Amino acid sequence: MKLIFSSVIVLIFLGLDFSRDGFTKQNEDLSFLIGLMNDYGGKPFLPNHPKEKNYITDFYSGQSESLEQFKLGILKVNLKMEDFEFIEGDGDSPITRVYSSKYSKLFNSYYKFKKSDDFYYDDEALDKEFLVKTGMLKKNKFKQKHQKKQFLKGCFIRNGVIINDQLYEFRFSNSSSKYKLTKLLCKDLHLEIVKTEVNKKTTPASMIIHFKPKEDVIDFKLMN
Repeated sequence: MKLIFSSVIVLIFLGLDFSRDGFTKQNEDLSFLIGLMNDYGGKPFLPNHPKEKNYITDFYSGQSESLEQFKLGILKVNLKMEDFEFIEGDGDSPITRVYSSKYSKLFNSYYKFKKSDDFYYDDEALDKEFLVKTGMLKKNKFKQKHQKKQFLKGCFIRNGVIINDQLYEFRFSNSSSKYKLTKLLCKDLHLEIVKTEVNKKTTPASMIIHFKPKEDVIDFKLMN
């Protein structure tokens, strides 16, 4: 009895917030972060590159809200902000790239990687080609209902569009992995999908999921 009591005290001290599904709040919120990540062409992974092996995701210049939500999500998961590096590019439409040598493996665990046919050629200073792997999202990482909701919430902030009160959309560009997972999770959570559109003839390929909003699935008030 004393051992059990001590274990409970340790869990409270660590700040682990267990949901009614028996899952920690950290895992729920990490699903939210994964939903916010870029999946254009899959997640690239360069295991032998000194810098890019720690790449997590990126945000385009018009995605300031997604970037801000990602930073807030990091704090909610109790990861250390100082262990992340946010590098903003140059130009009129700079891309902010996110790196972390400490947490990149954690984020990569949500993807299944395969060797890509392409090679990454770095700058002249390294003058070397690096192996590129491409990651597809793992559905089995989102088993709990709350994880599914959190992923869709993050996904909607980055990829969602409100058409009207009765019709919302998820829009993806060249992102079959995120499109397929989002469609599956929508069905798992009984979101009514009105129709889907996939156009591979365009560049980039476009994928759209039209669905009816349901507040008990996604907190759409967050998006307003």
